Amino acid sequence: MSRWENGRYATPVKLGPELNGTNITNVEAFVSPDERFLFIGAFGRPDSLGSSDVYVSQRDGNRWLTPVNLGPLVNTPAREYSPRLTPDGKRLIFSSERGMTTEVRTSAWTMGEFERKSRSVLNGLGNLYSVPLSDLPAVAAGGR
Repeated sequence: MSRWENGRYATPVKLGPELNGTNITNVEAFVSPDERFLFIGAFGRPDSLGSSDVYVSQRDGNRWLTPVNLGPLVNTPAREYSPRLTPDGKRLIFSSERGMTTEVRTSAWTMGEFERKSRSVLNGLGNLYSVPLSDLPAVAAGGR
């Protein structure tokens, strides 16, 4: 975090052990316009559902609380990242690489299946998704 002071940004400071930790990589942080929530994509958190998950941290005075996994409505065994809010603050938009790379299969792909799937929207290369914040208990409980 870097505060705006005297017409410039001050030296950045870490947000503390609640957000940063051993073997945890946080990427693409997004602070809600009212500064009540910090959304992050994170690798290495112990409650992860997959590769990278989307988490939310609630602001408590001048500090951020331990991030909470947004659960299976957002996170899957695939990589989820790039959390943002819609301009009205009612929906979470995020990217996910769900699809053929995380699909459970009981047999090998045929060449035809592989070609069809790799050319489809669910090819595992990332798509945008949207969910209402009111459907996310970790955010709704925070007063949204």
